[in-house]
Amino acid sequence: MQAADCCAAANRFREKSMLYTIAVILFILWIIGLLTTHLFGGFVHLLLIAAVVVLLFGLLTGRRSS
Repeated sequence: MQAADCCAAANRFREKSMLYTIAVILFILWIIGLLTTHLFGGFVHLLLIAAVVVLLFGLLTGRRSS
């Protein structure tokens, strides 16, 4: 029983550390997004327009992505 409790505690620790790592990465990306909004805001809109055009072209020509 004691070995199972040890493994369960180790798994909980790994899960918590993974969640904290993901939270820190997302926070850093959020900060970077806030700082670069003024610099790359127009570029993001151009990429969105290009993505919509490619999507519509794919739908209209009937090609399926594999």
